[in-house]
Amino acid sequence: GKLLNTLIEEFIQTVRHLQALTHPEERDVIQDVEEELATLEMAMSSDGTANARTVVDVSKKTDMFVGLSIKKNYHPTEGRFVRMRETGQRFRNYFRGTKKVDDSGGVAGDPSDKKLFLTDEEKIPALFLGKLLQKGTPLRNIFDSDAVKENQRCALDVVTESEHSSWIGLIRRAVSVESSSARKCVWNAGLSDAGLHNLFLDDAKLWLFDLGPPAIQPVPAFLTKFLMSFFHCLGMEDVEVDAEREDTRTGEDSGGQSPPTGDWARRFTVVDNKLALTQETKTILPKVYEAFDFVSSRLGVEIFDGEQAVRDLIIRYVVLQLLSDASFCLERWQSKGGGSDREGNHHRHLEKWLWRSL
Repeated sequence: GKLLNTLIEEFIQTVRHLQALTHPEERDVIQDVEEELATLEMAMSSDGTANARTVVDVSKKTDMFVGLSIKKNYHPTEGRFVRMRETGQRFRNYFRGTKKVDDSGGVAGDPSDKKLFLTDEEKIPALFLGKLLQKGTPLRNIFDSDAVKENQRCALDVVTESEHSSWIGLIRRAVSVESSSARKCVWNAGLSDAGLHNLFLDDAKLWLFDLGPPAIQPVPAFLTKFLMSFFHCLGMEDVEVDAEREDTRTGEDSGGQSPPTGDWARRFTVVDNKLALTQETKTILPKVYEAFDFVSSRLGVEIFDGEQAVRDLIIRYVVLQLLSDASFCLERWQSKGGGSDREGNHHRHLEKWLWRSL
């Protein structure tokens, strides 16, 4: 429709303006990244594991070239991916001995981890997160969906199968594209989080807000937050809480409507001990994929000359960013008091962060 076309045209115009505002010396950093990649690869052993250098040695310039997705996610002790695994292990320890979640939301079994405190509303999403974040778990063990293929794994497994080759492979892809717009950097004017959740739109104009520190980055990396937000926003849809039904323990499908969670729509319900999309989500999700494909294809044609390698690179960035946001949700849950005794804690409905992570 007209709104979607306005969104695309205005965003393309934004990219053009940023390209024009970028100084010549800021555009060409790819040679430095290629030289660092060669050094990193020389330090790799034949089986693809790091030898003399690791992810902690990656320079800020190279990390920036791939959308700051390396150290933030892959750092061996502080990265978001390893912290996700640790949180999953804590949840599994808590539910050790648990047999199942019934369709009414009941959790069978007593918690084994007495140091972790979960409210009744948090137990269902925590149980499923514990299973999902265990390496090698087939998605069919978690999700009740025909869309899940046989032996399909969580994306976190795929992007961390070999920590070193995965992030180095990302750098290889980023420097191997041919489009000039994809190889050169732009000054982003502080639009570091320019997604659908940080803009206003009408039939004729786009307004962007929530500026951060200006930075230099390639256009594919700049577009990541915008494109990932098509899915990201599904976890941020506001819902009104029914004051008389504030207890969110039930996982029952309430006529296709998401159960109240405090702030955001819940996208799953429990069916036969698995997570199933709510009817509302089943309706909207294909439209999200359609909009994502349409927008990313149009951007690819108009900015990157239709190069498929750039589209593939951007999709990888989007997946990494969505995984990173899932980890961010777990961090926010914990920072607001999740996992600890809630006595005196004014934060309520913290379970929404766990559902959003799922």
